Amino acid sequence: MPTKVIVSNNAALAAKYGPAAATIQNAIQTLIASDAARGIQSRYVAVDDAATMGGFQGTAVTDPTDPRQNKGAIDDMYHALAPDYILILGAPDVIPHQDVTNPLYDGQSDMDPTAWSDLPYACDAPYSQNAQSFIGPTRVVGRLPDITGGNDPQYLVDLMAKSGAYASLPAADFASYLGATASVWTGSTQLSLNNVFGNYTDLQVVPPSGSPWNANQIGRKAHFFNCHGADTDPHFYGQQGDNYPPALDAAEIPNRISSGVVLVAEACYGAQLYDPAKEPQRRLGMANTYLANGCPAYFGSTTIAYGDATDNANADFICQYFFESILKGASSGRAALEARQKYASMSPSLSPSDLKTLAQFLLLGDPSVVPVQPAVQLAPKAMDLAISDRRKVFTLNGRAITRSRAVASGKPDSKRSEAIDAKLKDLAAKYNLDTSSVLSYSVQNAAEQGTLPHALMARAPAASEYHVMIGRRRVKHPKVTEFTLLEVETLGDDVVRARHLVSR
Repeated sequence: MPTKVIVSNNAALAAKYGPAAATIQNAIQTLIASDAARGIQSRYVAVDDAATMGGFQGTAVTDPTDPRQNKGAIDDMYHALAPDYILILGAPDVIPHQDVTNPLYDGQSDMDPTAWSDLPYACDAPYSQNAQSFIGPTRVVGRLPDITGGNDPQYLVDLMAKSGAYASLPAADFASYLGATASVWTGSTQLSLNNVFGNYTDLQVVPPSGSPWNANQIGRKAHFFNCHGADTDPHFYGQQGDNYPPALDAAEIPNRISSGVVLVAEACYGAQLYDPAKEPQRRLGMANTYLANGCPAYFGSTTIAYGDATDNANADFICQYFFESILKGASSGRAALEARQKYASMSPSLSPSDLKTLAQFLLLGDPSVVPVQPAVQLAPKAMDLAISDRRKVFTLNGRAITRSRAVASGKPDSKRSEAIDAKLKDLAAKYNLDTSSVLSYSVQNAAEQGTLPHALMARAPAASEYHVMIGRRRVKHPKVTEFTLLEVETLGDDVVRARHLVSR
């Protein structure tokens, strides 16, 4: 029987809800019973419970806000139980996101000092703020959040009830989609929709299309948004020139989306779990609103995300990979793990923007829920064996990624050569970027790359350095920010590849 651990913090829940936190504990037991009815053996673990954590040879969390303590406690639990699914229960003020340092932050352009992340909870590596430590995830993890800063437990109680009652839907229900793109990224989104759904015939370009959507569009089960997002903002935005009309307003979601809808958002801050008290009109964010209205799986970014304007890169790929797995009948947690592993396996070398992309995208929803019925329905014993085998394979794959991928790692030991500076200046001029601030990174080669045939490495050498230039465009919108990023791989004095990315 597949196993699931529901992880939360009793003290943090009690601090938020007082005596009413008891209703959450009752709802947890109801969810455990519902899981048992669908063949999943679940248990609840409070990371602040000293007796429970001592039974795992671990240490209880004494400060709910401390990422290091929470990472250690979840690692201790996993080493003792090795569950098939880890469900983090609560917003970041109950179980915090991990404070992974954003490798693209320079204090001037990309505004995120931290790429808030649940990725480390899915990795064997111990606590670290270095994104390079978490390129090989091995665990199936998702988060079912309450409302950050909230004081009414009913929101989380209702989410658990929906999770326990969810029944997989036929694949045919996901054949039609609401796919929306900012007009400036039409070409990129056409590629994404074609890769996921086999067509882009119903792509909605914003503008001229946009919020509010008609009942047929908003009621579809598959939602894919490649639009702008903004910090502490319940909207997605389109773009054409300096025009940024709403592509989706969270206010139009209640009573309009259908239960079972899966949403993937490339948008900056698309999965941000902000305190609604910090929003001018005190409105819930997009993710909290979707989850409250029957969305079992929401995949998005906590911070500024990047993609390609006309081709596919970064956010485009990891979002595609998640949706592809969902449509093949994966649980939402497995889909998130497969997307991360596939993304990390794309290249022998992970760049600074790759590291941020891996860190910032996460799953909101119960990871054991299967949104789409698999094409082949296995008998219970066969399903148990399949899940067990997959978990072993995922663990081996994640460890192999860690051993075999080179990563951008800090600044180079020496200054850039005059030849490289000249080439960077030429590339920057092409994209109207300032070269006065160039972030440079050495490449830490993986040990296994040294075992590759010399002739193969000579034909396709790994980059020895990455150089990143980021420009910010001032736009006529109070919330949207636009960044252009040029990421250049070099080997010696030669440019291996230049990647032009834009913020979502």
